[in-house]
Amino acid sequence: MNEKDWAGAERELASVKPGDDRTVARELRGNWLRLGFEQMEQKNLPKARAIFEALQRDYPAHAAGPYGLGRV
Repeated sequence: MNEKDWAGAERELASVKPGDDRTVARELRGNWLRLGFEQMEQKNLPKARAIFEALQRDYPAHAAGPYGLGRV
């Protein structure tokens, strides 16, 4: 992910379809989490909340979404 182009990073992440590849899914989840926290640092709380809600929806077995939502 480009360190400054967060909108571009979001577009790139949204275009990734991991299918059954668990490694890609794990990396994708981690990058979405990173983007959510970056949005928090930038004080873009509605965007951060939306990312963490999507993480919770898309990866219900993992704590990334609820953890991020608890921090927003």
